[in-house]
Amino acid sequence: MKPPNLKPGDLLEGRYELLRTWSAGGMGAVWLARVRGSHGFEKFFAVKMPLPQFAQDPGFRAMFIDEARIIAQIRHGNVVGVEHFGEHHGIPYLVLDWVQGSSWSALIQACHRARTVPADVMLRIAAGACAGLHAAHELRGERGELLNVVHRDVSPQNVLVAETGTTKLIDFGIAKARGRVAERTRAGMVKAKLEFASPEQLGSQVVDRRADVWGLGVTLAFIFTGQLPFDAEQPVNLIMAINRGLTGPMPPHVPPRVAEVIHRALRVNPAERFATLAEMKTAIEACIQTPTTPETVAACLREFLGGPLASRRQEVRLAVEEANRRGALSSSAPPSLEGGARPMRARMPTLPPEIVQAEWEGRALPGGQTDQQTMPPAAQAARMSGLGWALLVVSTLLVVTVWARVVSLALEMRGGTSSTTEPRRW
Repeated sequence: MKPPNLKPGDLLEGRYELLRTWSAGGMGAVWLARVRGSHGFEKFFAVKMPLPQFAQDPGFRAMFIDEARIIAQIRHGNVVGVEHFGEHHGIPYLVLDWVQGSSWSALIQACHRARTVPADVMLRIAAGACAGLHAAHELRGERGELLNVVHRDVSPQNVLVAETGTTKLIDFGIAKARGRVAERTRAGMVKAKLEFASPEQLGSQVVDRRADVWGLGVTLAFIFTGQLPFDAEQPVNLIMAINRGLTGPMPPHVPPRVAEVIHRALRVNPAERFATLAEMKTAIEACIQTPTTPETVAACLREFLGGPLASRRQEVRLAVEEANRRGALSSSAPPSLEGGARPMRARMPTLPPEIVQAEWEGRALPGGQTDQQTMPPAAQAARMSGLGWALLVVSTLLVVTVWARVVSLALEMRGGTSSTTEPRRW
């Protein structure tokens, strides 16, 4: 069965109302959805699902289901929370907490356009990403064994910054974990944005949590230098540059302690990098010069992305208003039947009830007369038809009576001719 194309207003499991498509990639989409309750309760969610044409691909389905299994087990303030996992007409979907804010990538680009980098804010966001990644790396199974979760796609696009100033890690779609089904179905593929991939991801080496250290190091280099540390037009040249690692110092405007963090994170040999993201987080926080709280990050977000944030809130508001209009129309419309069947309907009179009742009961108006002008044409026609039948019956009776009398007189006259004693009587 071909999966249906979803549209705004559709309900998933009778609970999650799809409001609008929020973003779409090559193989999947994210919907803005809501759940409504009594007394005006309303909560928003992000519903992630593959596009219908890819929903039946076994490898993609395995990867998507694995992501749901992995991320549902990570409970940390710097990782987007999971609400539910389900399937709608053959399309698996993942319900995530809605993060009102922006991507780290958008904030970085806005700062680069303004030719200024709020270093402490960027480092605080990076420290939050480290905390979320470390929580994923430390995820354990039921028997206490490490599941060896590795994100493998750490980049600014996969880090959200909420309007509250909190860092939220997203998209574990290509994460590595023990026992993952999709690992067997997609073996041999490079599973990351190539510019952020570590040398071991490009070769046949074992990939562990230190690959995520590399991805965050590339991100920090991009933030503070304005360009990717490894870049080339041809993929072959890019892979060669990544395998060589950093060959020169950071530009002089990069704070020295930040440059040290970047150089250590981008060592070609994983053993020379930070052993854990917790260790890298400590090093990053040591670079922060002034106290930087989530409120500080939120203020920076409003400064550089105030317009886009307002536009996003307006988009949410318009989607909700449109959904409310759909709900009002559907509640006022008659219920539809499945299969296109239409209910049998009886035509009801459209006349005022008191006139119709007078017609049905034959009720006379005051004075014993019927007001013909107030009677409907149908009632007048019915009454005229009744009088015609009555006149016909009376006429027939009169004719029969006259003919009976004539026959009787004829018989008497015939009998009178044979009798001479009885006078004729009329």
